[in-house]
Amino acid sequence: MSETDVQTIMQEVREWVRKSSDSGQWQPEHSLPPAEQWPDIRALNRVVQTLQLRKTLVGQLPSAPPTFRGRLGAVLVKIIRRSLFWFTSRLDDFHTDVVEAFEVHSAALRNLMAAQEKTAQMLRAEGSERKALSFAVAENARVLRELKALQRSQVEILRWERPASRLRSARADFARRRSPITGPIAVKRLTRLRPRRWEIGICGAFDVANDGDLLYASIAEAELSQRLGSVTLHRFSYHAKTPPSWPYEVTSLTKLPEIVQELDGLLIGGGSLIHFDRNAAPGYAPTGYWLTPALMALQHDVPVAWNAPGVRGNEVPAPAKPLVERVLTLSPYVSVRDELSRQALEPLTAAPIAVVPDTAFGLSRLVNFHGVPSREFAELTEAYELNSPYMVFQPCLGLDGVYRAIRNHPERFGRFRFLMLPTSSEFGEHSPSSECDLPGVIRLADWPNPLLAAELIGRSEAAIGHSYHLSITALVAGVPVFRRAGQSTGEFTALQQFETIFTLPPDGAVDLDWFLARIGRKTPSASVSAALGPLTAHWDRIAALFQERPSPTAPMMNRFWQSLPGLLENADGRRA
Repeated sequence: MSETDVQTIMQEVREWVRKSSDSGQWQPEHSLPPAEQWPDIRALNRVVQTLQLRKTLVGQLPSAPPTFRGRLGAVLVKIIRRSLFWFTSRLDDFHTDVVEAFEVHSAALRNLMAAQEKTAQMLRAEGSERKALSFAVAENARVLRELKALQRSQVEILRWERPASRLRSARADFARRRSPITGPIAVKRLTRLRPRRWEIGICGAFDVANDGDLLYASIAEAELSQRLGSVTLHRFSYHAKTPPSWPYEVTSLTKLPEIVQELDGLLIGGGSLIHFDRNAAPGYAPTGYWLTPALMALQHDVPVAWNAPGVRGNEVPAPAKPLVERVLTLSPYVSVRDELSRQALEPLTAAPIAVVPDTAFGLSRLVNFHGVPSREFAELTEAYELNSPYMVFQPCLGLDGVYRAIRNHPERFGRFRFLMLPTSSEFGEHSPSSECDLPGVIRLADWPNPLLAAELIGRSEAAIGHSYHLSITALVAGVPVFRRAGQSTGEFTALQQFETIFTLPPDGAVDLDWFLARIGRKTPSASVSAALGPLTAHWDRIAALFQERPSPTAPMMNRFWQSLPGLLENADGRRA
């Protein structure tokens, strides 16, 4: 066997050592035949011995036959032999080299066979060891994964699970595993828990047919689900509502005492929820929407987050101040939607009060204003043949100048339809007689779902009305807003910086060129885009607050109840 073949085999052995084969078997490209297929060494030895014997006979004459011709031939061969004495030595050397070559070849072959057998034994032993080692590594990797899963489950339970009412749902399972390296080990693990379902409450005017108030709960559910996963949002209002007659299920506040201890958190608002005006809505106690639920939640160690509500009016009645102070102080996160609201609450607490945009500015995360229309939108526009550019009007007073301009110059508005879209059907919205003869006017037979109403606004060319959330919805979609004069105070101060909100002339004389130059849906302004950042931080903070282990507020509430009689007596004395 040549030196090159030996080097090739050794290189293949090195390549096998570098390979991480689970089977521990090696198949070289130029493998040697198995031992049973090698030539018989004994036969080879016999051939060598025969060559050695015959080599000694080279140059010697065999016995001549007893005939005359034989004797004559023997004489002639002897004569020729003597004459070729100089050539006989070369023949003898050649035969000697041939015999020695056979001997060396036979010895090399025997050594190679012995080396192959030894190498095969080593490879088989190492393959078995590698196979056992691979199995051990795989087994221990599996055990490590189970230990990590156990750790995550335990951390999840320690961080998120509330007292016994939630721990009862966790089922422990103990399994014993065997490791080929470390021997028997006991692995304690919990069975995979079902995805955590968060129970979140939100308080607001969700039982009133007002698009803005109804949107808050839908936005909160979408934002919290994105951050927490599976969320059950309990919407609390005075009156219970159920689908299909209502956009979603609303739970009466009378049920809150029964389930408050099961909540992971409570949201207050949004909307103009914080006020003390008994005449705002007949039959409603205004503090029942926000103050009583917040006190009840804090009494049960449920964290309270203020979802950017608005404060209507700057005066908090003296008897209510201790209660409001306590709620503001114990609520881990308080935010309002405008600076006036912050100024109204700031004197009542030393805790920080954040000012964030109205959460309706995040409506674009629920409604696709610039993509494929929703199925409900397509069905409605088909039913009302709303297949051309249109403007949305909120039926309200103060828009006579716009109606008059459209009636007097129909040729300037020939490509538009006009959609009368009530956004607050329980607050006296109706179609005044002044717009009854608008060309191409469309009136919906039923009050649409708030999200559908938002899409109708967001796909229009202009929105004309006075509603706060009509303006926000249009701004988010890039639709210009036209509203009557005198809407720059109160909650509307938060909308002053948006450049696509236009005020109609107070005298009703609308400049058609000015009006038509501003209509048309465009990309939302930079001011609208800037509002999304604070809103993202707002929802991130609320989600993180609910995920944290709640701080115990019940002891502080109990001490407050003990001090309440003295507070009330002092307030009564001051009034006297």
